[in-house]
Amino acid sequence: MIPYKGFDRRRCWRKQMALRAEAADDDDADLEEQATTMAKRLQWQIDGEIGELEAEIHKKMTEFQGLTFAQWFDFSIRKYFLRQVKSMDNISASGDKKANAPEKPNDALLALYGHILASARSYIGAIVARFKINDINYNLSGYYARAYAENPKDPVISLSIGLAYLHRAMQRQTDNRHLQIMQGFTFLYNYYELKARNQEAEYNLGRAFHQLAVPHYKKALELPSLQKVLREQEKGNNNISEIIDEDDPTDLKKEAAYNLSLICIESGSVGLAANLLKKYCTI
Repeated sequence: MIPYKGFDRRRCWRKQMALRAEAADDDDADLEEQATTMAKRLQWQIDGEIGELEAEIHKKMTEFQGLTFAQWFDFSIRKYFLRQVKSMDNISASGDKKANAPEKPNDALLALYGHILASARSYIGAIVARFKINDINYNLSGYYARAYAENPKDPVISLSIGLAYLHRAMQRQTDNRHLQIMQGFTFLYNYYELKARNQEAEYNLGRAFHQLAVPHYKKALELPSLQKVLREQEKGNNNISEIIDEDDPTDLKKEAAYNLSLICIESGSVGLAANLLKKYCTI
């Protein structure tokens, strides 16, 4: 059974406590200022920080209870977020200057609803909205595209659009597979540049190429993790290889080596796959 259908008092309480913690983040703020911060956050649910908080709550609950992203967003929750998007569009279109109302569409809410559609494999809805009126076809920007228009410098949005195009190209009903792959990698390389070609970007780009059977994980094996880079900057150590390896949650070498070994096995290089697993994936 999928949880969180209808009103959930415990979930509402958890959200209020998270907002209370956010308001109390400033040690110098008194209770009146904290209450004012909470009131501003709760006044407009289409505010970007509320959307980001919703996404973070679902992420944490998924980690703790082992549920997938799609299981959290059942039909009733999708309708709820769609109402939020429509409410945001109505406020923007009406031009009503209400107190503290957002002045432009919020990219976090648009991207979140795009994630919901993508989790249901509705990639066309996430990328572009298509409909027909009086035998005339209309194409409007989807939720990912609208989010990108509001915040083109957000690497996660570019990554999401690229993956949506790539997954759509893998579906049987696609009308132009090669064009969608090219469109997908256009956004993936935009994400790659926005992330300054770091290890995470190399891994995610390699994962996208893995879907096309291209071994791009080698660069991710060569680059240091984010934690090592930050530690090297703090200590002023120019030789990252001298830093002692510890449990590093930001290091993606094991994942990259495992995925690369799958490619090696498919190409017949079983020995190379075994060496990769022994070097990077053996405890």
